[in-house]
Amino acid sequence: MLVVPFYIKLALGFLLAGFVFHLIGFATPYWTAYDTFSGSVNNGLWTLCWDTRVGRTCNSYSANTAISAARAFEVLAFLMFIAIVVLLFVYLSTLRTNLQLASVICTFILVAFIVLGAIIYASERSNLSWSFALCIIGAILAFIAGILLIIYRMRGVTMVTGGAATTRTTRTVTTTVVVR
Repeated sequence: MLVVPFYIKLALGFLLAGFVFHLIGFATPYWTAYDTFSGSVNNGLWTLCWDTRVGRTCNSYSANTAISAARAFEVLAFLMFIAIVVLLFVYLSTLRTNLQLASVICTFILVAFIVLGAIIYASERSNLSWSFALCIIGAILAFIAGILLIIYRMRGVTMVTGGAATTRTTRTVTTTVVVR
């Protein structure tokens, strides 16, 4: 039976919640929203939509270089979420600290991808809306997961591999109860 440490469970929970927030924000066309004379307009990374008295119309749009860069960073972040979860599950089955360290590093790279994509997008557009905010929330949750992974790493679970044997060293806390 696989025993999952508390901090890893928390980190996975924050990562999965961050993934859901990022996925919804990434896919929906409400990164910006504003009203015009004839109706409202909103767009995301991929789609431009507008409401008029006649109805709602959505079309994909060709983006300038900055929006394309924002798209690229957000796609990389999406893929990185999946890679980190896979890394953590492989780490749990092998307990190799290099995988745990890789997941910590990848988590902060993921946060950087989301933030860079958001900064680039925000530098080109105004009237940011809820899809943009969901991606930022996803980055915050991933950042918290990264902090939890660092705390877990600092608590002292280490692996030393060499030759045919593997040694696992953990810190333990001993308590003494005195009965009078």
